Amino acid sequence: MNFLKSFRYYKIILLLSTILFFVPISFAKHTGLINITQESYISEILKLQVNHVEQIGSFLQYLVQVVNKRKLNVAKKKEFFAWIKYHQKVILEFESRFEKQGIHLYTDELHSLMLNLNMFTNHILKSVNNKFDNLGDFNFYKDAKDIKEIDLEVLQELSIENIKSIKELKKSVNNIGLTTINKITRALDLLNDKYSITTVLEHSPLILLTLTTGIYLTPQKYFQNIPILKNIKELIGTYIYTDKEAFDQLDEKQKAVLSKHPEQGIANLFNIVDSSMLKTLAILSTAYMTNTPLSPYTKMVKDIIRNQWDKLKGFEVEDIISRGQIIKDITLDDEKLIGLDSQIEELYNLVRYVVDPEKYDRSNSNLDKGILLVGPSRNGKTYAARALCGTLNRAMKEKGYNSRFAFKELKPGDIKWSFEGIKSIIDQARKDAPCILFIDEIHNLPLQTKEAGGDLLTQFLTGMSGVNNENDARHQMIILGATNQPELLDTALLQPGRFGNIIYFEKPNYQNRKKYFDIMLKNSAVDVSKIDIDSLAKQTQGCSYGDLELIIKGTRFKACTYSKNIVQDNIQEQINKHVYKLRAEFNVTDQEKKHLAAHQAGHSFMYALLKPNQELQLVTIKGRWRKIQEGRICDDKERKAIYDAKSTKYGGLFTYSSNELVDIQDTDQKIKMAQIKLAGILAEKILLGSPGYTHQYKFKQNAFHNNDKSKALNYIKSIVFDGMSQEIIPKEIKNNLEIKAYNMLNDLEKETLEILNNNRDILEKLAKELESKLTLTFDEIKEIIDIK
Repeated sequence: MNFLKSFRYYKIILLLSTILFFVPISFAKHTGLINITQESYISEILKLQVNHVEQIGSFLQYLVQVVNKRKLNVAKKKEFFAWIKYHQKVILEFESRFEKQGIHLYTDELHSLMLNLNMFTNHILKSVNNKFDNLGDFNFYKDAKDIKEIDLEVLQELSIENIKSIKELKKSVNNIGLTTINKITRALDLLNDKYSITTVLEHSPLILLTLTTGIYLTPQKYFQNIPILKNIKELIGTYIYTDKEAFDQLDEKQKAVLSKHPEQGIANLFNIVDSSMLKTLAILSTAYMTNTPLSPYTKMVKDIIRNQWDKLKGFEVEDIISRGQIIKDITLDDEKLIGLDSQIEELYNLVRYVVDPEKYDRSNSNLDKGILLVGPSRNGKTYAARALCGTLNRAMKEKGYNSRFAFKELKPGDIKWSFEGIKSIIDQARKDAPCILFIDEIHNLPLQTKEAGGDLLTQFLTGMSGVNNENDARHQMIILGATNQPELLDTALLQPGRFGNIIYFEKPNYQNRKKYFDIMLKNSAVDVSKIDIDSLAKQTQGCSYGDLELIIKGTRFKACTYSKNIVQDNIQEQINKHVYKLRAEFNVTDQEKKHLAAHQAGHSFMYALLKPNQELQLVTIKGRWRKIQEGRICDDKERKAIYDAKSTKYGGLFTYSSNELVDIQDTDQKIKMAQIKLAGILAEKILLGSPGYTHQYKFKQNAFHNNDKSKALNYIKSIVFDGMSQEIIPKEIKNNLEIKAYNMLNDLEKETLEILNNNRDILEKLAKELESKLTLTFDEIKEIIDIK
């Protein structure tokens, strides 16, 4: 409650200070407010100028991202990037000068700085509006404007002018790369969204048919005084059963004809009334009635039209044709394909063969064109498949072929619910050659002999037959399958001539993660010398390339949204969210917080003291969402894992192990890890008198660290049993070894308790810091403990 009250006061003070800033100086002088508000004005002006500088820095980073995304074509790219770097240095100079001035900004130098900032903003704005055709450097001017007396009113006017300049720059940056056509089509799109024009046009056949039928069935007398509808009524005709008067106006011959066909209307008789109404009704009825049967074909046309419309709006879209997408921009040389050298080489071999198959067929060195991409999710399989298509198109162009490979991606659902079946889909892809047929998550298809009698598997194998026989580059078809569960595939699929060529993908290691962050941050115009990339790479151990991309995109989004520069804290925030999965809220009692802080203080202190091969990166007492595991519900263990994923675990230590591929731990490392596990409970005893436990009720969602001691015992047992399986050891020997392990654990617990007691002051200080900050990095822990 006290915090909420103080927060309300803070908001009131902030609101008042903002209002005071926009109060005209002349009014402040007249009312006597000038003495009270002078410091507030200077403080607000300082905040605004620093914020302006930071916004300009974020705009420069955004411009680099746009250029790297190929959304803005710059004639001289090298000069553009050099221009960006130079002006980022100018921004650093602005930040340095404002920081030096501090609260003593009510000087001539302050006015000079603000004028320079205004000129700098307009300089950037001019370059943006010229699309960076004429790039010039900015230079500081000490006496940019000669004003004899500089007071608050002058500073206020200049600050407001700077605000306007920043807004104009922001608008220009947001619209960078958009042509006049892009802006017109976007305006039309908004108009369509507001008035649903395309929806009306789509349903116009039904609307016209309904209106025409209504006019036809309505007696003619109701249209006599409505000129336009009267003409339409005469054109459409009338109906005998609803318009007796019109029937009476017919001559005897016409009546005689109608009497032979009383069930028909006047408009149905070609020799009595104009038959245009029948033609109109027939066309409208046919158009509406054929709408549903033709929907599969009209959908494809709509997709193509939508694709072209999005292009006109300036959106990034792939070329779509009836047989798939034409990929041009992504190739196997893409810098995002980091750490995939062997995989890329395999795909390049396929490119070499496909564009010149005759050369290899003559020497009987042809390659299979059915390839299975195997590896964990979000590690570059789909991206590599698309890059293969782009590389093939580049190679076809270099060879002088006009044909281009189309990329057709299929999901398991597209095949399962296809009326034609997989064989027809493959046959159609063969007709659309050259093309790449990419089947993602192929393990989700019932491609097992035991499933559905093996019908789909038989269709698939039949469809694949003959794929490797084509020797013309313009008629080649490549079938790519991607899976993260290859064990679910039938062995018949993995034979040569089908998916005999398997390319394996894996999660990035430390070096590849480091390289990824370095490239992606440089592409965002971030000064990597100010980013601890080594720490980022260590904290993201076990992450996929997709996870790393999510971190970078989240950082860019936050910077773009709030017009801020990308800094270490922004990236760390995304790591906390996506890797550590820390909860934003922290709703625990004070007593619970004390236990959590004491427990994690014990763990982190022993980590810093013992220095095992697992490096501590971060410690927290905040709640953590459980990681969602992949698995099948039918498995009891997987069901338990899914249930556990719903619960929240409070507190945790995040470490980096240098043994990424093979987790090797010797006896010394296991003893250290056992002591670290014991330290949490022991620290609670020392600081709070007793440890805190949570009972694992059936529906209890929030768990504490109940099994730390059990984990410590398992480390000791692994030493005592010396690698032997406990199941095969005779009972008597097993009991003796377990007693030995318990004795070792008790001795180790006493030793750990003594260490913690001897460092109680440090332990208490560490616990209080965790209580206050909730999360500490290893550097902060080392500073508290005062160790190197």
